[in-house]
Amino acid sequence: FASEAEFTQACVSEGLLEQLIELETTINTKLTEATSVLNQAKKNLQQHLAVEQAQYYQTIPSAQVDQQLTHQQQKFATINEQLGQLKGRLVENDKRELAISKIKTQIDALHKEIQNYGYLDELIGSSDGKKFRKFAQGLTLDNLIYLANLQLVDFDGRYELKRKDNQSLDMVVVDRWQGDTERDTRTLSGGESFLVSLALALGLSDLVSQDISIDSLFLDEGFGTLDSDTLDTALDVLDTLNAKGKMIGVISHVEAMKQRIPLQIKITKQSGLGISTLDEQYRYTETSLKPLLSAQ
Repeated sequence: FASEAEFTQACVSEGLLEQLIELETTINTKLTEATSVLNQAKKNLQQHLAVEQAQYYQTIPSAQVDQQLTHQQQKFATINEQLGQLKGRLVENDKRELAISKIKTQIDALHKEIQNYGYLDELIGSSDGKKFRKFAQGLTLDNLIYLANLQLVDFDGRYELKRKDNQSLDMVVVDRWQGDTERDTRTLSGGESFLVSLALALGLSDLVSQDISIDSLFLDEGFGTLDSDTLDTALDVLDTLNAKGKMIGVISHVEAMKQRIPLQIKITKQSGLGISTLDEQYRYTETSLKPLLSAQ
């Protein structure tokens, strides 16, 4: 400076100096950032130039590159739109899978119910009702056999009734004294048939007595085919029933029964077809009825 005055005039104020220093710092920071971006750009440029087709790409006009870029951007936008649609379809598919799962659960429950109905149809289903009638008859027969077997146990415990099979209403007799041999009812002797028939009759009486009271039992013949042991067994059973309060009526020509039955009504066969008479003590005549009529 030529003079001190020129030096003083050239000096800046302290506030301006601080602003300049701050500006310098900002410029240096931005310069550093720009230098870093430049270096990264140079590095990327070197990588692009190292690609095999780099020389070819440099020969393509920028207008064509812009056109291809626009085309690729459009394709990218289209793909993004399609991707959005697919995502929406996936969400809808998930909802449908959930609904299908619920429907499958309902179908499985219905299949189980159908199996139950199918079992019932197989068991009792038929257009004419025959299978149901047979099924109901089978239930009644099972109950009757159970009650009849209780009577057979009281007889001598030798015989037991059972159904031939679940689909049949036929019965067989199990002989406990012959190694539980099953016998057809048609092979029973006269005495055995009588005992089984008597057990079934008593069982039937117990079966229907659930609704009505049956206090009387009448047996017409059947005792003539029994041997002495079987006859004693049958009479013991009748005595037991009589002791339980049932009135037992027996029609028979067997002499041995006359000794076991104290109360009797005797009928004598007369000459001629179908003509019989009561013994005098049981006969009602006009003379014997007069006291009864006069009392009324």
